[in-house]
Amino acid sequence: MQSYSGVVNVTPFFDQLRSRSFSTYSTYADAYRTVQGTFSTFCSYPNPINGFMANSQLQNASYSCLPHILAERGWQTAFIQGSGRGSVGAFAQTLGFEESYGKYDYPFKAVHNEWGFMDDDIYRFSLNQIDKFSQTGKPFLITINTGTTHGSLLPDNIDYVFGRENIINERRSVMKYADDALKRFIPKLDAKLAQLDKPTIVILLSDHTAKTISSGFVKNSIPLLIYASDQSIPNENRSITSSQRDIAPTIIDWLGGYVPWFTGNSLFDDSYNGRSSFSYGTNFFWLTKDHGIEIDSATG
Repeated sequence: MQSYSGVVNVTPFFDQLRSRSFSTYSTYADAYRTVQGTFSTFCSYPNPINGFMANSQLQNASYSCLPHILAERGWQTAFIQGSGRGSVGAFAQTLGFEESYGKYDYPFKAVHNEWGFMDDDIYRFSLNQIDKFSQTGKPFLITINTGTTHGSLLPDNIDYVFGRENIINERRSVMKYADDALKRFIPKLDAKLAQLDKPTIVILLSDHTAKTISSGFVKNSIPLLIYASDQSIPNENRSITSSQRDIAPTIIDWLGGYVPWFTGNSLFDDSYNGRSSFSYGTNFFWLTKDHGIEIDSATG
């Protein structure tokens, strides 16, 4: 991603969209699986060191997450993905998403890779759900968990534009195809949101990374951009580090609220200097824009 100092122009549409959206200098995922990223993003809470809360006794604890908060106030909440609902879809519902949709809910035949349906068809289904939710007159929170970059396969009629002679170029080819799908989706999404009587915040964020060619902090580095359908969010790249845990507080702040138990901060707060943290095994990492600390939690 060239807007994040990438050396190859793999995601030209995302980079162009980021240039006219709100973003931060760097953003880091809290962990390495979808359930972990989902938990951190919507509950604004860190995953446990050397583990994750899904399918553990921690899952039964009482968490009041963004979907819970909005659903209690009459919002429609839905989690959409291109694989089977499975543990990810079920876990999303424990976080407060009232509806969970997987590939068996799609009323049409979709293109798939080794993980599930690919992005064009996931976006198509999501646009249909936005139409349905819009007709109720109630506000909605929809999360779209895309699928193209979860795999390494492209449809038979699509070229690997960067080749696939090694894993780096194969991943670049898949990312370019995902970026093309995003380019087809965003104008359709914006057109639908422009018809609503209230503004909508749109956030593009990764739940976790894939394989990286280097270790260290980069293995948790993820893209982020935010914009609003009424252009109420400034086009700004804030010179701070941010975390998945900052997303829920940012949304609540944009809606005019505040949740004291969230551990992240609103990215719209000009006094926030930015920070992120995550663990890998027993190693714990703490980051700001210019500094990083690594601690072995087992030995100190």
